[in-house]
Amino acid sequence: MRDEDVIKQLEGHNAEAEPPGDWQAKVWAGIAREEAEARGPSPLRWLSWLLTPLIAGAVAVALWPKPSRQLQVQTIHGDQRTRGDHAQIGDQLQVNVIFGEASTADLRIYRGEALVYRCHREAPGEGCAFTDDGLTAALTVPALGEYRALVIYGGPLPSAEGLDADVAAASAQGLEIELSDIIEVL
Repeated sequence: MRDEDVIKQLEGHNAEAEPPGDWQAKVWAGIAREEAEARGPSPLRWLSWLLTPLIAGAVAVALWPKPSRQLQVQTIHGDQRTRGDHAQIGDQLQVNVIFGEASTADLRIYRGEALVYRCHREAPGEGCAFTDDGLTAALTVPALGEYRALVIYGGPLPSAEGLDADVAAASAQGLEIELSDIIEVL
């Protein structure tokens, strides 16, 4: 195309046409954006880059599953076995409790309805030891009968009235409980 052809095409256009009224503001905004990009990220952006992984880590720790609550009762047989594999007087009941989400627990061992052993931070019994996530306790079996361990998670009950009454009272207070199987001492 020759110059003369281009001039003829331009002559047909409106020479009076002007650019839009906000063209200068758009140009200045583009210049400001380019200058900001050349300076680098703002301090707030740096802060968000630092805080995002920290917040994500805190959320992950908070949501990380804690060990579930657990009650384990094991019979440790003494040296003098008479017969059979059942528990006998003089054997030891070894109890391990993991608190899980609870901050503490109250361990009680009953013979029949009667409380024979208790382990709690404010009232630790003999052979009771606390760990980071639970407790361990040992009771030497003193007499014949049916033994059961009761764990009350979250706090102690003010008094011990007997197995059935303590289970009912803990439930009425909204405390979670766990009850072991019966251990028969013959």
